[in-house]
Amino acid sequence: MGNLNSTNKVTIVTPFKAINNAKLYQTINYLYKQNIKLIVKHLIIYDISCNNLLDIKNSFINKKNYFLEYIPTNKKGIYDAINEGFKYLKNNDYYIVIGAGDLIFLENIYEIKIKNLLFCKYKLSNKPTHLNRCRNLYSGMPYCHNAIIFKYNQIKYSNKYSICSDYDYFINFIKKF
Repeated sequence: MGNLNSTNKVTIVTPFKAINNAKLYQTINYLYKQNIKLIVKHLIIYDISCNNLLDIKNSFINKKNYFLEYIPTNKKGIYDAINEGFKYLKNNDYYIVIGAGDLIFLENIYEIKIKNLLFCKYKLSNKPTHLNRCRNLYSGMPYCHNAIIFKYNQIKYSNKYSICSDYDYFINFIKKF
């Protein structure tokens, strides 16, 4: 299971900017029902204009190893919301960023042969199959960015890209190690 074991914690950062919270509910519910041995802290970073989270907040209670925290932000961009979630991490904390509606499998975590990275099986909200192989490191993201577990090290997501900030972040991360 890589470098994580039942005494470790992984923080999940989920930026949420939507009005319809069905996908967010799907993601939380999927994680909530897993038999995860890790301690999971799940941060929902939501836009302060999303005032319909009360039913989700009331649907899940924290349990032994899964804790939900809702953090409002007035930042508009998705990368800003992710960076806002990073404020709740300490150096070398394991974390993963996943979107509302996406499903990750934290029951089995695997090492990638790149320093300080782990990955888990993942199912995109709009695709029925699991991603289970890595691509060449320099031909784009080697694996789905929402299934890579990083160790926090003060790197932030850039706001200068509309869709490539994940790869930029990844390259900056591996350069640091």
